Amino acid sequence: MPTMPHDEEGGGDFERLRRWIKRNPIQAAGIIAGTTVFAAPAVVTAPAVGALGVLGFGSGGIVGAAGVQAMIGNVAAGSWFASLTSTAMGGYGLAGLTTAVQSAGVYTSAAGLITAILNGNGREDDKNTDGAGPTSPKGPKDDGDGSEAEETPRASQDGHCDKDFDGESTL
Repeated sequence: MPTMPHDEEGGGDFERLRRWIKRNPIQAAGIIAGTTVFAAPAVVTAPAVGALGVLGFGSGGIVGAAGVQAMIGNVAAGSWFASLTSTAMGGYGLAGLTTAVQSAGVYTSAAGLITAILNGNGREDDKNTDGAGPTSPKGPKDDGDGSEAEETPRASQDGHCDKDFDGESTL
């Protein structure tokens, strides 16, 4: 029976993915939500079409919205009213809505993925699992463990505490 590859912490690829999701919940939610909306746009479009029915745009035409049509007069092709009617009746408006929803899903997934990559904590070996982005090149972050470097002021760590703004010694 084939086995899953294991990493040094154990558990294989699925365990590694679970740990990444635990460290990056916002990025993971964006990727999962965007992928779901792209793959199944009806998750968003069906409630939207249902809401149009409540507003009077139904699959049989403009039942409740006839009063609105009477106020605006002749409905021009491609107008908002025509597009809503078409959406409710499953025409070109629904195709446009589906395309817009799928595009939003792609952008949401891409934003989650790009954010995860730019934060630098998409890898397990980066030693930064607090979700605050890459570690600072100026010194360690205070993680509250009381280590000596954290108790030492940043200026002392960098060696700049004895110089003023023009680089001359203040001693």
